[in-house]
Amino acid sequence: MAGSKPHVLRWLRWVDDSKNNIKKIWRKLKACIRVSPEEPAVARLRTIETFSPSSSSSLRTLFVQPPLTSETSLSKATTLRSQLSIETFPVEIHTLILSFLSYEDLSSLIMASPIHYRVLRSGKKVLWDLITDSLRDLVPEAQAVYRSGQVKSAKARTKENIAEMVEEYRLSRLLSQEPPPRTTASTLNELSRILRFHYTVILPLVPRFTAWMHGNLPKEAELGLIQLTSPSQPKISPTEESRIIRALYRFQLCCHLFGNRDDDRPWGNDYDMTGYLDILQHLEATFYAWEIEEILCVYTFVQDLYPDIFDEARVGLDPMDFEMESKGKFRFYLMTCFYLEGTTAQGLWLLHKALREMEDKEHHAQLVEIMRERLTPESGFIGPQEVTSHIWFWNRLNEHGLTEKDLRSQAHEAFPFRGDHVPDPKGEFPPRAWTLMWHDTYSNLYGEWIPWELRSWGYVFWDAGRMETEAKEVLLWRWERSFDEDWDPRDEYDLADVRAIR
Repeated sequence: MAGSKPHVLRWLRWVDDSKNNIKKIWRKLKACIRVSPEEPAVARLRTIETFSPSSSSSLRTLFVQPPLTSETSLSKATTLRSQLSIETFPVEIHTLILSFLSYEDLSSLIMASPIHYRVLRSGKKVLWDLITDSLRDLVPEAQAVYRSGQVKSAKARTKENIAEMVEEYRLSRLLSQEPPPRTTASTLNELSRILRFHYTVILPLVPRFTAWMHGNLPKEAELGLIQLTSPSQPKISPTEESRIIRALYRFQLCCHLFGNRDDDRPWGNDYDMTGYLDILQHLEATFYAWEIEEILCVYTFVQDLYPDIFDEARVGLDPMDFEMESKGKFRFYLMTCFYLEGTTAQGLWLLHKALREMEDKEHHAQLVEIMRERLTPESGFIGPQEVTSHIWFWNRLNEHGLTEKDLRSQAHEAFPFRGDHVPDPKGEFPPRAWTLMWHDTYSNLYGEWIPWELRSWGYVFWDAGRMETEAKEVLLWRWERSFDEDWDPRDEYDLADVRAIR
């Protein structure tokens, strides 16, 4: 939230303070409200009348327990306590309480009580409040992923529909710095699916991704004979976590929009030319170069995990003889080459399910079945050897000319590091690693132009504080090793007509 406006920060602090107050109240709810047996309805009405959403002090009075009169026996009080529970509260108060529960607590509560479930289904406020509180500035990504994932039929998934969804997301992300609206036009089903994907797929992948990139940095440092003195896996900062989660969503969005399924070819038989150029234009119109690199870091992460999954499932997937070790290794290599790109494009749902089954040794058959259903032959996707390769960069320039970003890149426009700010819908705050690589000047190059080794440790996710350790030395060592000192790839924009293929 580093780039948010002051009034937004005040609003967020108010939300956090209110949430803490409600959590304290929730603990008191376990002891039910005790009222006089002669006037339960009157006492409840009196309690409701004291409630004012604008006052945290009045919020505390909502659950103050009136003292028992001397005439009220302990047995009667016990009976009333058993009859009065949260389920007996008015719907408005019931909804308020549900709105401040975590996703896990809310899920447990509605599974335990049909009354809570009916209250939840009676309106969208509870789920929408949970989404805006949990995702905050990630709401545009989450909604775009859900909506793009609903276009499943080949007939509906046309290049025109894809262009419309890209534009809708591009416009919505421009509003990511503003407070989310208080209401939504989304359906209950959409809201529940957004929450489920966030909590069951995205968040579990964050620590796995973090461990992967931190684990790869020492390997790269060792190649450069660089001694690391900082902890190999320190806790990530809020900025880094936000970048990682956003990149996971954006990768999933690319899978929905650009993943080429066997029976689904939005660009027809001209996919290799028109399709690749359209995808490249969509990527550049929607994201900045370092944001595309963030997506490609996730792409590298996914591709790094699938060989182990293939290896675990290969005997069940390929019934041919694996007794000879050399033969088995060769066939596994062919299998990986043939299926890796297409299966990567199936997205994070499949990866999450496969990892879960692979780590559960008792369900090997389920892993085999999952992979048998979803293995996809190699197809065009966003990888550095495909859509984001040198070839398609030159073709895009030759077909459509220089964009505004290309002109800024060609001119080496000054573009220094200005701080770690997320979200960054206008592309004003590149990560420190990006400005180090390009010497504080603008660049619109990504994909095959960038050494793939840098993506293996997630260089664009690191904030400035972490980058100013030995990571900076590793970054510059790899960068200088990949390019001659007197050569800058941005100086070759004029060669588009020569380098393009037709």
